[in-house]
Amino acid sequence: MHFGVNVLKCEAHLLHQNFQLLGINVFTYILATAIVFFLSMNLVFGPGWLGSAIGVKGTGSFSEVSTSLPDTVDLSKPDFLL
Repeated sequence: MHFGVNVLKCEAHLLHQNFQLLGINVFTYILATAIVFFLSMNLVFGPGWLGSAIGVKGTGSFSEVSTSLPDTVDLSKPDFLL
């Protein structure tokens, strides 16, 4: 029984050493969790969800059309012909 426990402790210690060699610590897990969270929120709510949630102007859905954009474009002009 003690042999099995010692083997598990040894394997856990080696695994911990390998993670230390790779630079994996608590911050890495927190960063990975944040990345997964924000990417999944982008998939669920679409791009711009965070800015619109905290009230950043110009993010989220568009409700105004810029006055500098033309209503129509005539593509038969010589500038647009190939």
